[in-house]
Amino acid sequence: MNVRSITANKRLLLFLGLAVVVGVLLVLGGPDILGLLIPLAVLYGAFRFVAGPLSRFMARIRVSIRWKIMAALALMTVLFFVVVVVNGAAMDYMHNNLHDIQALPTSEIRAEVNDLEDQQHGFVFDTLPLWG
Repeated sequence: MNVRSITANKRLLLFLGLAVVVGVLLVLGGPDILGLLIPLAVLYGAFRFVAGPLSRFMARIRVSIRWKIMAALALMTVLFFVVVVVNGAAMDYMHNNLHDIQALPTSEIRAEVNDLEDQQHGFVFDTLPLWG
């Protein structure tokens, strides 16, 4: 198998690789883990965008590479702070819900804890702290 045959069959190889990944995810985690494929598809689309149109657009901008790198670092810094604020707000929301549950009478606590637990969104929600 040489480079020409690999590039000629790139779509087929990509499809087969995706099928293998989906099969492994189904075997290991069941159907709930397929929700992980949505962020992976977005990540793949972002990679294609960055490697294709965005890189050509950035090459056409008449600014030195130093300023382009500084702009990229500034954008990453802003995104980092946005993620920190969103995660902090989520923790604060959960913390306040737990305090509200503690203030309830004993007979209503179990139902409120079950309602709070039902707000979880599966595998992707559980692994979001690892992605940050």
